[in-house]
Amino acid sequence: SIYTFRGADVNGILEFPDTFRRADGTPAPVGVLTTSRRSGSELLAATRLLTRRMPLTRLPADTVRAHRELHAVREGGRVETYTYPTASTELENIADLLRRAHLEDG
Repeated sequence: SIYTFRGADVNGILEFPDTFRRADGTPAPVGVLTTSRRSGSELLAATRLLTRRMPLTRLPADTVRAHRELHAVREGGRVETYTYPTASTELENIADLLRRAHLEDG
């Protein structure tokens, strides 16, 4: 999802080895981070359900698999899903959720 989210360009990853070559001129190695310190296990599980259905045809299959096999440092968490009939309704409800979170949780 990070490769196509809000205008991100997958070419940054695809061209990285050639853009940032080693001192000897060979392509730079590309590593995959496998630990998520940002999201708990519940969020990672939910995102896997969505991202496994998202084709990333320009990336090698083993790279896609490696990026989708993150392990969470933290357990738990909560995932909520909302659907809205229009974009403006969605924005209004997101603003309301943020307002409530600010008032209730600081």
